Amino acid sequence: MKVIDLCNAALRLIGVVDPNDTPPANIINTTIEALNLLLQEWHNKNLLSFTEQQEFNTTYGITSYAIGYGYEWDGYTPLDIIHAVINDVPLTIINENEYMNLPDKNTLGKPYFLWYKKYELTNYSTLKNMGRVFLYPSPDGIYTVKLCSLLPFTEYTLEMATQTDIDLPDGYLTALKFNLAADIAPEFGKQPEPFILKRATETLNALKTHKLKLPMPIEYDPILTRR
Repeated sequence: MKVIDLCNAALRLIGVVDPNDTPPANIINTTIEALNLLLQEWHNKNLLSFTEQQEFNTTYGITSYAIGYGYEWDGYTPLDIIHAVINDVPLTIINENEYMNLPDKNTLGKPYFLWYKKYELTNYSTLKNMGRVFLYPSPDGIYTVKLCSLLPFTEYTLEMATQTDIDLPDGYLTALKFNLAADIAPEFGKQPEPFILKRATETLNALKTHKLKLPMPIEYDPILTRR
């Protein structure tokens, strides 16, 4: 479903537009703003995790790799790495203190530890949008590293509305439609029908229950991929 289709569905539910009408840009823009706020809220409450699968190769004797567009590992810059495998064997993700306490970082072997450092961006930063992945021990050959990375929430825009798919697991689109309708109704001087409020609550509760039952990632299989 495209962003524009979701917005139109929510607007129809509260009677702002008729089924055959095309809403003007200002109405769609207001609805997209509400959608972004709703998705951000769900993201902050851990109801929605945007992840990306990425795959890179190691280089013999190289311990750390800059990750980000234009860097050694050319791709998304993760907010965090939540799961990683090397040649299909899980890597143990450690923190900075654990990494610093490891012995000789130049030891060669098949890596089994990974530490990820995300650089904070400032107006004076020359690092741009990048992070750095540290492996231990230093690779003794070429290995394939697969990452499941947490991505920052990216807002939709009016320009994206007709081109961008909302790619979410089962149940999310229905919950979004009814909750978005309930959220935007006051913007347009509307009172949502009790049915809409009931469905918004039911579908959101179903998502919360589903989220609690999701297994911990033990394989390279993220919950949600946003492309």
